Amino acid sequence: MTRSSKLKLVKYYIYAYTNIENPGTFSYNTSMGVFIFNNEPTYIGKGYYNMGESHQNNCHNEELKRHIATEQFEYDVIERDLPSHLAHRIETELIHLIGRKDLQRGPLFNRSAGVNLVDASDYMDIGPLNIEFNRLMWILEELNKNKTIKGAAEVLGISERTLHRNLKSYKLKKDRYTKLYYQELN
Repeated sequence: MTRSSKLKLVKYYIYAYTNIENPGTFSYNTSMGVFIFNNEPTYIGKGYYNMGESHQNNCHNEELKRHIATEQFEYDVIERDLPSHLAHRIETELIHLIGRKDLQRGPLFNRSAGVNLVDASDYMDIGPLNIEFNRLMWILEELNKNKTIKGAAEVLGISERTLHRNLKSYKLKKDRYTKLYYQELN
């Protein structure tokens, strides 16, 4: 691998819009560290290049657009130079911890993500755009169709070792009677 291709893998960042009309200390402990905001967060995003700033001119989220129009916000990049999977993980965890307004669980205007799938017990909250959920469903589908780790890994285009790590992180178990995989919910 050349150095230039490595640089492309760590081009993502996490950004936040916060409400300057609601100052305070807002602290969230994620698996990647503690994130502290000086104002109430209203939107968390994952971006690259100028994606986060582009919301200020071209935003599809109507509530965020109205919030930006009031000019009562701060925009901050809160973590830089991340590979896509870590940026997605931090974004999803923060949305889950802070809570989405549309689900009456917090102040965020985000419309997707924010579900910690390992802890989730209510699948009705998982939006169709949740990449992690779609990945979990694809892994389960291939495991149950192929019946072997090796066969599923080949179809998924990942190593058997990576698939074993996914089994552990998603708490996937194989039923000893039906031989089907399922997610163990605590």
